[in-house]
Amino acid sequence: SAADLTPPRLDLGPGGAFGQACTVLSSGPLAAIGAPLPAELQVAQPTTADLLAYSRVIEHVHAQTTIVPLRFGSVLPSAAAVRSYLEENAAAYELLLCRLAGTEELAVRIVIAPPAPPAPLPSPPSATGVGAAYLRARQLHHAQAAQQRAAGEARAEWLRAALMPKAREHRTELVPQGEQLVVAAAFLIPRGTFAAVRAHARALAASESVKLTVSGPFPPFSFAELEPPSATP
Repeated sequence: SAADLTPPRLDLGPGGAFGQACTVLSSGPLAAIGAPLPAELQVAQPTTADLLAYSRVIEHVHAQTTIVPLRFGSVLPSAAAVRSYLEENAAAYELLLCRLAGTEELAVRIVIAPPAPPAPLPSPPSATGVGAAYLRARQLHHAQAAQQRAAGEARAEWLRAALMPKAREHRTELVPQGEQLVVAAAFLIPRGTFAAVRAHARALAASESVKLTVSGPFPPFSFAELEPPSATP
């Protein structure tokens, strides 16, 4: 994870994934916090303990300074490669760190149940047989999916309008889970405001009989992407 070293010394806290101690690799005003990956281990095969250790380090450093949390499995071949990466992306990371300064992430989930199936329409005399029944079933399925997605998009817009006055940025996606559709939203909020924003979200949801789950605060995982470099004319 890339972090702004102000103050210059960080308490790295617990060890990282695979039982390795974390180190700080600096390059100018930036630093990367990581741990060596033993050759015999595969980053693609972490245990639950590895993932939890990784998360604890990120949360521990996030509590001290502004951090760009990278996803588990971000690996470079050497310490020199890490420093080169920071040098090549210094401007982009400095902008991102400025954007994330003083923030944390609040996550919201709303489950959209599948719509109730309408009463079956009588088949026209010319539409009989297995093939016609299959087509009617497919049409019904697509109509229900479209109705569910429209409900999800409407609820996502409602959530955006409700919470954006208290947030700086947001990310929302609709995630199918079996027959349900989940509105998964992340809001970038000022540090220290999680409890107030959560209470606001719950109050609005209760007033409209909306069931939602609020979790956090988290390091700003959903907002840690680097902006692509601007094209030069």
